[in-house]
Amino acid sequence: MAEKKCPECRVMIDSKAKTCPHCRKKLGTSLCTKVVLVLFIFIGMGAIGSAIRGPSPQSSTPQPPSTPQQIAAQSREERITAARRACKYALLEILHDPDSAKLKSSDEWGIRVNNDGTILVQPSGRTKNAFGAYMQGTWNCTAKPGQDGAKVISLEQIKQ
Repeated sequence: MAEKKCPECRVMIDSKAKTCPHCRKKLGTSLCTKVVLVLFIFIGMGAIGSAIRGPSPQSSTPQPPSTPQQIAAQSREERITAARRACKYALLEILHDPDSAKLKSSDEWGIRVNNDGTILVQPSGRTKNAFGAYMQGTWNCTAKPGQDGAKVISLEQIKQ
């Protein structure tokens, strides 16, 4: 019969005992020990997963545009992307149930670059109304691109 000391009263007891017969303290692994054990298991699983996946691919550094046309096209695309993003977030903020929104891909939205530098974006898709019914909708969103993305100037639903 193997014996160990009770951590509470220090009396020698059977190593298989669930409680100390002298002080009635419950014996077993502490919560801290269990938490540390679970952490080690997760770290081990992560290390095994990383080993299986192999090294992560190196990201290629984008080449800077070389011609003025490429520079103009890149900045135009960046402005449109920023306008799309700003309009999407502004639209989600005004919806009754933004989690239910089933918007079309932003690549399918209508885009028009105006002479004054603003960009008209027309997001469309299905959203829930206050009664829980899905309604098809299209919005006119005008955004002004800037150095830190784009700022929405106006957003209104097109009446159908």
